[in-house]
Amino acid sequence: MAEFFALLFIIVLAVLPLSLLFPSLYDKVAKRAVTRKQIGLTGGAILLVLFFLIALSTPSSNNKVSNTTKADSNITESPTPTARVKQWVSVIAISGSSYKRTDVFKLEGGKTKLTYTFSGDSSIVGAIYVIKEGHSLEKEGGFPEVNVSKAGTDSTFLTKDAGNYYLDIKSANSDWTIKIEEER
Repeated sequence: MAEFFALLFIIVLAVLPLSLLFPSLYDKVAKRAVTRKQIGLTGGAILLVLFFLIALSTPSSNNKVSNTTKADSNITESPTPTARVKQWVSVIAISGSSYKRTDVFKLEGGKTKLTYTFSGDSSIVGAIYVIKEGHSLEKEGGFPEVNVSKAGTDSTFLTKDAGNYYLDIKSANSDWTIKIEEER
């Protein structure tokens, strides 16, 4: 690369007149005034020549060199592996009929779905809390992911970071099942 710039410098010196490159030296020798316009044109010409030569020296993507020989031409490349299809993986499943706190489970930060079923005759009350390990609903409070007031099955998506969590289920007058799945 250094040889290229040295050659470029010599070409620029040979192509442009000495009077344009060194106007103060030329003024002393020829006693002629040099205008700012001439100096500006000289600088512009130098930049244009440099840009043109650098553009010519940059290899294009069409000029790729192939190092394959006839023996190599019979080798076929294996196809690139396809993206693994994500599946819903059950993280925790639990059922009960009253207040319950689960053991800790791990979320990996993927799309997470909470599916629940509450059944009972009337006056169903239920709340499902998903709490980060080390935190306490009793000490710190919190908002439930789901509040239930009638029988039925539904699901909701959770926005939880990767980490360890546990469920705290509050329920009255109902039987319930809860499942958390994560797309992995």
